[in-house]
Amino acid sequence: MSEDMEQYQYFTVGLLKNSFALEALKADALKYHMIEQPDKLIALRLTEYYELLARVTPTHLEMPHPTASSADVEVSFRESLPVEREAQPAYRVVNEIIAASPDADQNADEAADYWAKL
Repeated sequence: MSEDMEQYQYFTVGLLKNSFALEALKADALKYHMIEQPDKLIALRLTEYYELLARVTPTHLEMPHPTASSADVEVSFRESLPVEREAQPAYRVVNEIIAASPDADQNADEAADYWAKL
């Protein structure tokens, strides 16, 4: 198949011989009958990876728009970083029950401290 330079950006990729990634790619290619098309399998898995990343990335760290320049990405990344807030207590007592803080990091720290004592 000839390359379509108008539609695609092509890359030369090297994987370390005997590496986990290369062995996983070979097994994946064998399983999905793509032994003769490792380049297409790499493109497919990379696409799946970025789609997964976009679903699990917090909204304040969204993926840059594909047409954004690197300068735009750097500025938008800096602007999207969370603003530091005043320290809030990790929990509050309500009728002798500890209620969760709205800050997940503080909740995690408190839980780690609690379980470390046991």
